[in-house]
Amino acid sequence: MKIKKTLLLIFYFFYSQITIAEIAIKNWKTSNGFNTFFVESHELPIIDININFDAGSAYDPEQKRGLANLTNHLMTLGSDNLSEDGVQ
Repeated sequence: MKIKKTLLLIFYFFYSQITIAEIAIKNWKTSNGFNTFFVESHELPIIDININFDAGSAYDPEQKRGLANLTNHLMTLGSDNLSEDGVQ
């Protein structure tokens, strides 16, 4: 039991000392209005791209409630006359 407590204290001591390094984030707006964030790290030879945009029912115009839901269903299920790949 005493060994368990000692190991837990050692574990806590070493891992509580970890600090988060400051990350340099570059930010700009493209010509078509997209906010772009760039974080450069040379620790691994990887390129990771994430695309986020404001969308969903919170952005539906007041007079067109349900537009995001309709668009979602059309893009995933299609319709009688148009496949999901044909929705653009």
